[in-house]
Formats: sequence, C-alpha cells, structure tokens
Amino acid sequence: MSTSDNHIFYCPFSYLHRVRLNSEIGRILSWWMLLVVPTLGYYLLAIPQWQVMDWVSYMLLLAAVVPYYELGYMLNDTFTTQREEYPSLRLSEVQATYFYGNVGRIVGLRLGWVMGILVVYCILNSWSDNSLLTIGGVLLLLPIFCIYNRIRGLKAVIFYPILVSWRYLIFLLPVYGCEHWWTYVGLLLLSYPLEISLERYSMPKKRYDWMARLIPNEESKQGFRAIYYAVLVVLLPLLLQQPLLCLPILCMGIYRWIRCFINNLRR
Repeated sequence: MSTSDNHIFYCPFSYLHRVRLNSEIGRILSWWMLLVVPTLGYYLLAIPQWQVMDWVSYMLLLAAVVPYYELGYMLNDTFTTQREEYPSLRLSEVQATYFYGNVGRIVGLRLGWVMGILVVYCILNSWSDNSLLTIGGVLLLLPIFCIYNRIRGLKAVIFYPILVSWRYLIFLLPVYGCEHWWTYVGLLLLSYPLEISLERYSMPKKRYDWMARLIPNEESKQGFRAIYYAVLVVLLPLLLQQPLLCLPILCMGIYRWIRCFINNLRR
C-alpha cells in the first residue's frame, strides 16, 4: 500500500476490506455473510412482529460495531506485532509509521463515528433501557479486543472465543429480555462463534493435540465445517422442535457445504 492509502485508517470498513481481506471480493462477501446471516437472523426471530425501524436499528448497530472492531485490528497489526517473535505483517513500514504518528487522530475520529452512530441509534429507540445496554455492549468490545491483543500464544487461542462471541452477542442486546432470549443466545453462539473458535485450536503454530484429530491440517477445515453444520442441522430441530429457529444455521450450513463441494472440485 502507498501513502495515498492512508484513508483506510479513517474510512469505516476500509481497513477490514483492504488490509484484513486484501480487497478480495470472495473473502469480503464471505466475511459479511458469516456475520450478518446469523446476527440478523436471530435478531429478527426474537422480534414477533418486526418493522422497518427494526431493520434500521440493526443497520446502525452494524455500522457502529464493525468500524469499532477495526480499531482492534489496527492495534493488533501495529502495537501487538511489535511484541511477537514471528508477527504477521499486514502493513508496510510506511503505513505502520503513519499509524504510529497519527494514532490519536485515527482513534479519535473512529470513536467519533461510533459514538455518533450510537447516539442516533438511541434516539430512534427513545433511549430505552435496552438501547443503553446495547451501547454499553458495543463500547465494551474494544477493551475485550485490547485484552486479546495483550495475550499471546496459546492463551490468546483460549481467549479468542470470548472476543468473537461478544462481537456477535451485541446484536441480541437490543432484544434482551424477550421470550426465549437465552435460546437465541445459544443458537447464535452455535451458528458461528463456536465453530470458528474450534478452528482456532487447530492453527498450525498453536494446534492442540485433541483438535488435530478433527482438523489435522489446513486442507481439512472445509470438511470439518461441513460436518459441523450437518450435525447441527440434524440435531437442533429434534431438540428444539421448532425448525424455524434453525433457519439461520441452515443458511450457514448451505454456504459451508457449497464451499466444501467447490473446494473438492478444485483438487
């Protein structure tokens, strides 16, 4: 990246797309689908009769959470990598230097964006108790990310489920207290956070012996994902006796099965 690309530090979603996902359309679509399908799905299922304003509230929340989460990515790719023996360098030296020299401005503008979105969100929801709870949940996300950035090695793998789970659970805070709320929480965690957390235990440099039996190498991840969702799609309707609640997980499964099929064709 050249110095002309420094806008990625300021423009919401740019850092995620350009640095973390390398501007690859397939990876970008996949990242958003894996976030939106389960969070939007269980958010709407928790609302008996949703209206347009519920969609607007979700979009505002999404517009606050992702740019805020990007700050965690930035801190991970700069300050955290300085403490690693074998860091994953995603930024050029010029880009990293720019970030260090303008970190106050970058963080300030990012926080300004997030707070502005959250204020609008609260106004639209009449400053209800759940909207204030949601703001607290969003603001807690970066401190959790910072704790994750401070932890390295195998401990980071253990802490990762907390980080990714909180990023998803934020989207159920607006409907906190609704009927079967804890059921939606459990299903949301099963829909993606648990699966990706298990994958983290299989990372090459941090592979746990017990996980190596399920994911012995990187190529086997697609098969693991396909089996994971197949098990959920079969068992959950039997346990819950409410097939509709499994719809977001079914959508995730279809996506994983298609990816696994395509991956096998390419071999």
